[in-house]
Amino acid sequence: MKNGVYCVQKLSKNEIFEIELLEKRYNKNKNIFFKLYPGLLEDDNTVHILHKENGVLISYMSLNCFDHKEAEAMAIFDSDKSIFINMFKMVTEKAKENGWDKVLIIIDRNDTFLINLVKELGLTFSFSEYRMNFDETKFNSSFTSNIVIQDATIEYLEKNYFGKAPNFLEIKEMDAFAITNIKLALLHDEIIGKARVEQNNGIIGIYGLILNPKHRGKGLGREILNCIIRDIMKTNYKKLYLEVEVENTVALNLYKSTGFYIQNTFDYYEYLV
Repeated sequence: MKNGVYCVQKLSKNEIFEIELLEKRYNKNKNIFFKLYPGLLEDDNTVHILHKENGVLISYMSLNCFDHKEAEAMAIFDSDKSIFINMFKMVTEKAKENGWDKVLIIIDRNDTFLINLVKELGLTFSFSEYRMNFDETKFNSSFTSNIVIQDATIEYLEKNYFGKAPNFLEIKEMDAFAITNIKLALLHDEIIGKARVEQNNGIIGIYGLILNPKHRGKGLGREILNCIIRDIMKTNYKKLYLEVEVENTVALNLYKSTGFYIQNTFDYYEYLV
């Protein structure tokens, strides 16, 4: 039985169960939410830091990196300041080991205890985003569209784009990992946009919706999103969400009009490694 603060690269089934219970307790009792994207707890590329007392999970922190330089961390925290300092030290040490320049800690705005802790440690506010959940009763499924949504594959891109994705898609490396969960939006066989759709156990997140700049102002961004949502609604999904920066009012209004509502606000605090 492990106790104290420890770090693992792969969680056991029991540890995953304990983290999910801890998250649900915070959701219900404190109205505090966490940026646990689908599959994060099963992801071997994520660093997991746990704090246990008498075999009971008290706090949890995760660390992962998506662009080789900037890492993201989140914490479900219910311990004293010294424990957090210990866990955060592990986070910064892992970031240094991997050559990451910056760590962004993501905190629900309602979690004033944790916000005050990171401010005491000298972290600075960076930006905020809304977590938005989907209400299918507010979705208009009667639209028509010529857009086709398909999985991104190396074979398709090699055949049609000579192995190089169009620049606007922001796919920097052409390998299976880089295009995992990427959905391409095609109009008359031309790639006009993309989104990343992460899913695990019926929980689905839509990230990074991008439209080719030359097609902006035609309502195609809305059309792509509607097509992706319609495809998801054909599955046995349990929950659908996306995230948007608070200051991006154009995207915010688009998401609201397609059936999404604001669940909570995540604030990002920055630490330079």
